[in-house]
Amino acid sequence: MPREWQQGLVILPAGVDQLTEISARVNGRHVAPQVQLLSGEPQVVLAWDRAGPGWYHIELGLGGESIERRFRIEPAKISGAAFESMLMDLEERLPVTIAIALKDAGARIGLDPVPPEDQTLATEVARLRRAVHGSGKPGLVEVLKRLSNDPHRLLSNVGEWVRSRDSRRPDPAGLVQAVWSPSNLEDGRPKRVLDRRVVHTVDLYENRLLKAFATEVERRLRRVSAVLDETAQGEVKAEVDQMLMSMSLVRRLASFLDEVGLLRSSPSRATMVLMKRMEYRAVYEGFIEFRRNRSVHLEEPAMEEPLNNLPYLYQLWCTLVVIDEVVATAAGQGWSVVGQRLVSPSRAGTYLDVLKDGRPAVTMKSASGRRLRLIPERSFARSGSPLGSVSFTQRPDISIEVTDSEGTRVLLLDPKYKLVSEDEGEPGDGTPKKTDVDKMHAYRDAIRDVGGRHAVEHAATLYPGKSVAYGADVSAIHSYPGEESEMRKRVRKLVEDLVGDG
Repeated sequence: MPREWQQGLVILPAGVDQLTEISARVNGRHVAPQVQLLSGEPQVVLAWDRAGPGWYHIELGLGGESIERRFRIEPAKISGAAFESMLMDLEERLPVTIAIALKDAGARIGLDPVPPEDQTLATEVARLRRAVHGSGKPGLVEVLKRLSNDPHRLLSNVGEWVRSRDSRRPDPAGLVQAVWSPSNLEDGRPKRVLDRRVVHTVDLYENRLLKAFATEVERRLRRVSAVLDETAQGEVKAEVDQMLMSMSLVRRLASFLDEVGLLRSSPSRATMVLMKRMEYRAVYEGFIEFRRNRSVHLEEPAMEEPLNNLPYLYQLWCTLVVIDEVVATAAGQGWSVVGQRLVSPSRAGTYLDVLKDGRPAVTMKSASGRRLRLIPERSFARSGSPLGSVSFTQRPDISIEVTDSEGTRVLLLDPKYKLVSEDEGEPGDGTPKKTDVDKMHAYRDAIRDVGGRHAVEHAATLYPGKSVAYGADVSAIHSYPGEESEMRKRVRKLVEDLVGDG
């Protein structure tokens, strides 16, 4: 199969004479087969566009038969070990270290976080054992077995475009759309209309909660198994591997979860189904217990399918490392936290969430009264106040702003797994190109205060390549999971320059 972001071809098991009979989907999206000469022979192929890492599902229909294949595209920019390290940071280390840094800097977060190194493997295995096998109530293995044949379902109205003569319940709003489309009219009548169908669906909050719990437990079992030593901890590793095998078997049995989407919020909402059906109640209470026993949990649905969301999770990882360094570095210079929107308690535990609404995630204050604001996804609009863009709206991923009586100084950091030049198809070796460097210069030059003075002291891209400096105020910083010491050192120096008295 093609590697990450490489074009290619998928050769189909069909003859050229069957081209018009083939239907093909990739991850549910229709793709048109075509014929190409390969090694002098005509072959039926699918053109494979550049794609990111993740799982891909190909479905072929031919002559009444269906063929399905599932395959995985591995990351090319970071190694498998770096990918695992990044997930461990997001899942275990960074939420806790950020909470500790905030608390040490004076924030009131409502708990005493336990450092990751103090969370023993024995405690973690016991927690996983309760989740998998239960303790006084059914565990995930038993719940998935029971629900495999009788999951919670509801009737749902769905719309489907069909030929007019096949329609049974035309949707009134859809009729307007059908009539207003000239290509859909024949002799003044619509050829196709939107028909309303009532179907059963399992894509419900209760099943999303079950899927999230099972996915999180399986992922954690794999992490624990990877760090256990077969010689020194053979019995424990055997138990963890057996739990992982049991979870994999019952997860395949509960195939209805393949139709269920991601849980979009923390599992704190109790519904009548969760309370009345014993299996779902066990899931609800088990999930809350599982997360509550970890001091801080990252609130991020993308973690349920990490490989498919690698670019986004990489940028989130960079953002959390930067937050960790900013808070710790500023605190070391005597600054204290006076406001934070990162860590919050709930019934299901304590959560860390990076809210990308353009408002400060952390606000700190120095002894002299200066203010620091760290703002993810900050927009600098044209003619904005007190800071704005003199040209087009600029939206860097992380803005760190220090304000005193003389004005505001800004440090901008832009994590990118895939560079802008790569997104635009510019060939190269993975190092920043003119497009990428120009973007940092655009931030530096366009963002100014109300008096028209330049406010940006430094703008940098964080990416998994080599560090490169473009003068004193623009750079690209090597940011690689598992080897982030250089990134932390460079970010620390930039923050020290920003918050220092000099």
